[in-house]
Amino acid sequence: MMKKQLTISGLTSIAKHYVLTFALALLGIFTTQNAFAQESIVVELTTPIQSSTHIVGFDITISASATADSGIERVNFKVNGDQIKSDAAAPYSTTWTPTETGTYSITCVAVDNETFRKTSEAVTITVVEASEIKQTAFTPDETPHQLPNRIEFEHYDNGGINVAYWDKKGNNASDFRSEEMVDISTDGTKVRDIKEGEWLEYTIEVPETGDYDLLVNHQTRRSPAYAQLTVSFIDEGITFESNKVLTNTGSESFMTEKIGTYTMEAGVHVLRFSLLNFGFDVDYFVLNKAGATYEVTFNDGVGTTVKTTKADLTVDLPDAPTNPDKTFKHWETSDGQIFDENTVVTADMEVTVVWDVKKYTLNITSENGTVAVDPEQDNYEENTEVTLTATADEFYEFESWTGDYEGTENPLTVTVTKDLNITANFKTSIVFYNVTFNDGTNTVVVKTNADGTCELPEQPVQIENNFQHWETSTGEIFDETTVVTEDMEVTAVWAVKTFSLTVNSDNGTVAISPEQDVYEINTEVTLTATGAEGYSFVSWSGDYIGTDNPITVKVTKDMSLTAIYETVTSIDVLQSVSNVYPNPSNGVVNIELTQGDNAAYKLYTLSGQLVSEGEFSRKTVLNVPKQKSGMYILEIITKQGVETKKILVE
Repeated sequence: MMKKQLTISGLTSIAKHYVLTFALALLGIFTTQNAFAQESIVVELTTPIQSSTHIVGFDITISASATADSGIERVNFKVNGDQIKSDAAAPYSTTWTPTETGTYSITCVAVDNETFRKTSEAVTITVVEASEIKQTAFTPDETPHQLPNRIEFEHYDNGGINVAYWDKKGNNASDFRSEEMVDISTDGTKVRDIKEGEWLEYTIEVPETGDYDLLVNHQTRRSPAYAQLTVSFIDEGITFESNKVLTNTGSESFMTEKIGTYTMEAGVHVLRFSLLNFGFDVDYFVLNKAGATYEVTFNDGVGTTVKTTKADLTVDLPDAPTNPDKTFKHWETSDGQIFDENTVVTADMEVTVVWDVKKYTLNITSENGTVAVDPEQDNYEENTEVTLTATADEFYEFESWTGDYEGTENPLTVTVTKDLNITANFKTSIVFYNVTFNDGTNTVVVKTNADGTCELPEQPVQIENNFQHWETSTGEIFDETTVVTEDMEVTAVWAVKTFSLTVNSDNGTVAISPEQDVYEINTEVTLTATGAEGYSFVSWSGDYIGTDNPITVKVTKDMSLTAIYETVTSIDVLQSVSNVYPNPSNGVVNIELTQGDNAAYKLYTLSGQLVSEGEFSRKTVLNVPKQKSGMYILEIITKQGVETKKILVE
């Protein structure tokens, strides 16, 4: 066979191939690791808002949130791809002032502590000249708010950020004006989370030149007090109130506070509230002719009641009027609007009552039968006729109506003129009997059913016995199928509770007295453990824990016990560690060590019962308790092991 020679150039080609393959594999590993690292980075622009409009020459706050498994080193902010700032500390933000109108794409790049990067989704904004944005009042027809008036703070002007308002960070918690950045409460009724430097504007129309009271409904929580408000016609260079300190209300309630009385020229103006500090929320403000109040006349068709407006231009409603034939519904203005405790009153006015047809309820009670109601409704207008048809259950027949109608007519037609309560009564020719269930402690009386049987009470319970069944006086079992033909008493039949006793004994035996499959509750059982050859009893575990042997346990539940033994280390007779004498003896035995200084001893009967134990040094005298004659097992425990000897007491 011809062999092909491998040249240097061929070797080089193969090496290049493997190096390239290895490099590509490494590149795949690094690419995968890079992808995993990038996945752990979460970055998002939080301001400005997507598709928002801004004014050229005004600062725009750009902020972002960023997290990563390894931590964030910095966030780079970019406008149209050009980096404008890098921020290394959360919260990550910067400001940027556009100098030209146009459309801009804003992004941010989060760099983690392992230098991996991830770019946020872009936010596109539009920058225009201030003159291009139309500012209008937030009213149905965008016309100015007419004074006097109560204006909700969340009804700031249309026009957007830098035009109708300025807000540092969008935290709008509601669905109301959700496209705006102003922080509105979840229920959409208050401006909250106020920050230093924010402002809101409202286009108003002053009907005539004069003095006007300004009141603000707010909740202020800062202590000590800080200046919260400056109020102005900002475009006209008129400041009505500067650095106003609001009364601290605490965090539980709002209050309506007078800010001041100011002279205002007739015409349309833009009113700005400059918000100077955090720690307060605002609900609404009131602008009213200085000292002016208005009267509301409530006309119920019989008489009138006059109420005067409060500081917030609302009134307290009078008590709801009554009418014997009608039910009060609400108050209504001359143009058909509902008038309630939240209606803003800006002129003297009269409101009239709106009545509803009086309605009543019809409540039917029926036992041992049903009642069909026609028509069946939750309530009925006055003088409605309703037909009631009673149908008896099996074994029953209709007897009469009682309650707000009494009689035997069936079907029955009643005219509803008030709330009615009517009961259908049924009777039966069947005789019912009482069964008394006696469990030896308590009795329960049960009435028989129409078929002569009765429902059994709950099974009685005793600590030492198990319930078996109910039994008649003649010894018959009584159950839910027994037909009763007279009043009677039945008694509970009990069986004494029994339990099992399980004894585990590896490396020895346990004598059980008495030995049975089951034991009645509170039976006393004696257990005697005897170790197998080479083992000695140590202790009990399980439902009894201890070292006594024998033991007597009282059976009060299913019980499981384990006898535990330990290995006896034998000592060669030729290396005996002790002398025991005399043996036999009269019950007094001497123990002397032949090796070592300290030892312990245990004396057992042949059945394994511990008779005596103790510790000694060099020698001791053992007195057999009660000097009972017989054979005993003596264990001498030393460092060398356990020496076991038999001694005889005569």
